[in-house]
Amino acid sequence: MSNLIQKKNLIFYIIASLVFPNIFSFYLFNNNKARNNLYFNHFIMLSIILAIFSLLIYLLYSKITRSNEGAMVVLFVSWLFFWSFENINKWLDITYGRFYLTFGFIIILSILLIILRLFYVGLSKSYEFFTIISILVCGFFCFNFGKACYTEINITKFDRPFEIKKEFMVDDSLPNPDIYWFHMDSMMGFNTIEKFFGDSQDDLKTELLNRGFVINSEAMSPATGTLYAIPAFTSPSFYDSYLGIHLQEQAHLSCSAHWDMMYNILSRDGINIDDDIAPYLELFHAFIKKGYNKIAIAEYVGYGILPLNYFYRTYGTDRKEQTNLLLIKSTNENVHTTSFKYRVRGLIQLLTKTTPLSIEPVRMMIHSIFFGSTEENWFLIPTHDDIVNSLLIDSFALTDEIYLYRKLYDSFSIPSPKLLWISNDIAHSPWCKMYTDLNPELKPDDLYNVDKYYLPIHRYAVNVMLKTIDMVLEHNSDAIIILQGDHGIGEYPFHDYLKQAGYTQAERIEMNLSVISAVRIPSKYGGLDEPIDPVNIARLLVNRFVGENYEMVNR
Repeated sequence: MSNLIQKKNLIFYIIASLVFPNIFSFYLFNNNKARNNLYFNHFIMLSIILAIFSLLIYLLYSKITRSNEGAMVVLFVSWLFFWSFENINKWLDITYGRFYLTFGFIIILSILLIILRLFYVGLSKSYEFFTIISILVCGFFCFNFGKACYTEINITKFDRPFEIKKEFMVDDSLPNPDIYWFHMDSMMGFNTIEKFFGDSQDDLKTELLNRGFVINSEAMSPATGTLYAIPAFTSPSFYDSYLGIHLQEQAHLSCSAHWDMMYNILSRDGINIDDDIAPYLELFHAFIKKGYNKIAIAEYVGYGILPLNYFYRTYGTDRKEQTNLLLIKSTNENVHTTSFKYRVRGLIQLLTKTTPLSIEPVRMMIHSIFFGSTEENWFLIPTHDDIVNSLLIDSFALTDEIYLYRKLYDSFSIPSPKLLWISNDIAHSPWCKMYTDLNPELKPDDLYNVDKYYLPIHRYAVNVMLKTIDMVLEHNSDAIIILQGDHGIGEYPFHDYLKQAGYTQAERIEMNLSVISAVRIPSKYGGLDEPIDPVNIARLLVNRFVGENYEMVNR
C-alpha cells in the first residue's frame, strides 16, 4: 500500500517539477507586462522549455539525493535562486557579486545535496507532506497562469477601453511647412527653475522671443515620465478617451506612487503602451496621410526613446512599402534589430535583469545574438566634423551633444515637407555624465543631489538647444519648431533625495511635472497668439496643416 501511495505521489512530484520554474516566470509576466513589452505566447514557449529543463534537473537531483523528496527540495531552491538572482545580488552588494554569488550558490547546493543524500530515508517517510506541498505549488502556478490567461482573453474578447484615431480628414489645400519637434528630455519649465533654483530665465526667454517663439512659462506635463508623456503629446484620441483621465486622477500622487498606480491600471485593462499604442501614434500617422515625404525620428545615444522607437520598428520595418519613415542613427554603424527580435526584447531584458543571465559575458553574448543583426533602412550619420567642431567651442563636448548636432545636420538633406522628432536628452540623468575629465573640478559626491547637480546640466542643455534652433533657422527660416519637455525630475532616487531634503510632496510633484514648452509658428503659417498647453500642440499642428481632426482641451 505504501509503495502504491509513493508511486501516486511521484506523479505529483513530476508535475511540481514541471511547474516550479513557471510559478516565477508567470508571476513576473503578470507584474511587468504593463511596463515592458512582454508577450503571452513568448512566455508559453519559455515555460515549455523551462519545464523540460526542470524535469531533467529533477531526475538528476533524485539520483544524487536518492529520494524524490530531496530532489523536490533542491529543485525549489535552485529555481528560487535563478529567478531571485539579481535581488539577492543587490541585497548582498558584493564587488563582482554575480560571479561570487554563483560560485557560492554552487557550493551551498553541493552541501545541500550531500545532506539530503545522507538523510534520504527520513525524507522518504515524509512523502505525504511533500505531496501537499506539490499540490500547493500547482495551485500557485494555476493562479499566476490563470491571471495571465484572463488578461489575454480580456484583450481579445472585449472592446478596448480606449480610442486611437486611425483615419484622418486631410485637406490638401493646407500648407506643408517643415516641422521640428525637439524632445527636451527631463527639462523643467521656466517658472519652476526660477522658483527652486533661483536662476533667472529672463535671458533665455529673450533669446527665444527673438527667435519667434511663444513661451508657456507655467507648462506642466500630463505625465510623470516619458512612457506616458509621448502618447499624451502625440495621440490626442488616446489621451482624451483613456490616458488623460487616469493621469489626472493620479496627478496628486508622488512620482513612484503615480507610476505604480498607472502600471496597475494598465495591467488591469490589459494595455501595453509599446505594443497597443506606439504603432498608432496619431501625430505621425496624420502627417503620413498628408503625404509628408519623411517622418524622421532621431534616437537616443545608446538606447531608443520608447515608445517612439517601437513606432518606428513596427511601422517602418514591418511595412517595407512605406518610404516616408526614417530613424536617424547616431553613429556610422549599420546595426539594427529585426521586427521579431525587437518583439522578444522585453522577455530577453527580463531574463537578463533577474536571472544569472545578467552575468556580463552571458549578457553581452545574448545582446549580440538578439540585438546585433543588420538592416538596410537606417539613415546613417556622416561625421560632419568641421561643422560639429565649430559648435563645440566653449562646450563640454559630450557625446550626447556631438551626436545631436550630427543627427540634426544630416536631417537637412531629407526632402521637404518633413516632420522631425529629435531628442535633446542632455538634461536627463545620470547628471554625472557632465562631470568628466573635461570638467575635473566638479566631482559629484552624491549623484542624487538635485540641488547641486541639476541646474548646471540644465544650463548646458539650454545652450545646446539654442544652437540647434539656430541650425534649423539657418537651414530654413520658415520652419516650425516645438520645444517640449516630457517631465522634470522623474526618477525614484532623486525624489528620495528631495523628500529627505525637506521638499513637500506638492513641491516634488511640481518639479516632476514642470516642463519647458515653447512653440514657434511663423506668421506665414498663422502664427500663435498665446501660449499653448503641451497636450494641444499636436492637435494644433494636425488641425492647421493636415485637416480639422481634433478639439482643443482645457486641463
